[in-house]
Amino acid sequence: MTARATVTALCERVLATVGRHVGAGARVALIDYPNHTNVGDSAIWLGEIAALRRLGAEVAYECEAHGHDARAVRRAIGPDGIVLLHGGGNFGDEWPEYQRLREGVIDAHRDHPVVVLPQTLRFNREENRARAAAALGAHPRLTILCRDARSAATARTVAPGATVELCPDAAFALGRRAGRRPPEAEPLWLTRTDAERRGARLMPPAGGRVIDWMEGEDGDLGAGPGERLFRALARNGGQRATRRPHVARAARPFVRSLHTRLARRRVQLGLDLVASAPVVVTDRLHAHILCLVAGVPHVLVDTGYGKLHAFVDAWTAGHPLLRMARGALEADAAVRDLAARHDALLPTPEAIHA
Repeated sequence: MTARATVTALCERVLATVGRHVGAGARVALIDYPNHTNVGDSAIWLGEIAALRRLGAEVAYECEAHGHDARAVRRAIGPDGIVLLHGGGNFGDEWPEYQRLREGVIDAHRDHPVVVLPQTLRFNREENRARAAAALGAHPRLTILCRDARSAATARTVAPGATVELCPDAAFALGRRAGRRPPEAEPLWLTRTDAERRGARLMPPAGGRVIDWMEGEDGDLGAGPGERLFRALARNGGQRATRRPHVARAARPFVRSLHTRLARRRVQLGLDLVASAPVVVTDRLHAHILCLVAGVPHVLVDTGYGKLHAFVDAWTAGHPLLRMARGALEADAAVRDLAARHDALLPTPEAIHA
């Protein structure tokens, strides 16, 4: 299957699955805008917004992780609205602050349907799983969308009363996109530097170009002080304003504009980065997704807890642009194989923009 056909099919699967729980005309609150430098989280957010727009839902409220206010949510979406929790890979105890937010939101909104948008679930400690089960099990209308079969099995044990469905990552709802830079001769190793990586950082055996989303000038791949200012405006003034009834209606479009600007900037930086190389080696899920979106050959190495293998098994196994490797040496060999064929694999500009 071509990259175009894969992205289109997974986009339609996202729309169909989310659409079963969020109908046309629904007023929704989308909680946990990712106001940080991880390109992948911004790709998820933009995909969620794109999917909701195509489904005919109205995003009446949005906030960052620290900005959730249950009263403001109720004022914005009314008694018949739906609360949505941003998707990603932070459901469980790998990233405990986000799990605390999720459990708090679910507990605070038992009077509304709550939908967890596509997530990977993982618990390392039984006491954390038990606490999540207590919080989630009390909600009468909870839906959890899962990015892989293992996560779905976990969701069914943690929240046996919830509706659980498989769904691709929401970033596929962006559809086909292109980076703006022509491929360079040197392969790119886009590898994790954060806590989700297990062991040493993935590095090329014989040297090469190495970067992470989180690196550069204060993150954002060196986006600069202007982006830092917009992040601060959204995080501070914007979130305070949306909590105040007398200014919330006017403040929400301003906050949404800031959020959208930042997310689009980050995603384009990510697309430009993967498009700058004939072949990419990565241990980041959304580098894999953006490579498919942009039609870039790539090698995927799971240096974490199995999240990447589980996702590939569910949705993208066997794709001609993808090779799986177990470590740096195997990845380097796969790079040479892909590089030898990359002229045939890379799409023409006309195909990208068609």
